[in-house]
Amino acid sequence: MAFGLPGCVRDGLAFSAARRAIELNPPVF
Repeated sequence: MAFGLPGCVRDGLAFSAARRAIELNPPVF
């Protein structure tokens, strides 16, 4: 992950990546 990004941008990228990962591989609880 690139450093120096604004918190909102970093959180947005992390959220989109996590959402995509969950959609591709739904977690089993």
